[in-house]
Amino acid sequence: MKKLADILVEYRNSHELSQRQFAIRCGLSNGYISMLEKGLNPATNKPVVPTLPQIKKLANGMNLTVAELLEMAEDMTIDLGVIPRVEKKERLSVKRYVNCNQISLVARNGTVLTKKLSDDQFEAIYTILLQFPEVSNEHETNTNTSDE
Repeated sequence: MKKLADILVEYRNSHELSQRQFAIRCGLSNGYISMLEKGLNPATNKPVVPTLPQIKKLANGMNLTVAELLEMAEDMTIDLGVIPRVEKKERLSVKRYVNCNQISLVARNGTVLTKKLSDDQFEAIYTILLQFPEVSNEHETNTNTSDE
């Protein structure tokens, strides 16, 4: 198994693509591809954590399924971006184990649910997650309807 950075560099080199060409192919910015390949965000000096939609763009750009890309990669943290008020360290974690994926969801109250999934199950969950609308942190509405 390899790191995502190594997979991207090897793919680009084997297909004789520059970072810019690969970024265009994936629908991502050149700067973002550079950060993924370096593994660090230069502004924060912290690891880059791709979102699930970004993983899908990378996989599509390499003519792979998300499951195939994740299977090639070492343990990789993915930012779902749909769980409000979750600390950055408590992001969705998808890990490749012996013939299964592990997915962990962390709720706002800290409850963790972890399941091992087949590639087909992972693809199904991924497809469902893409259908969820983005949720803002201000999801509560004021129901006060008094007339003034």
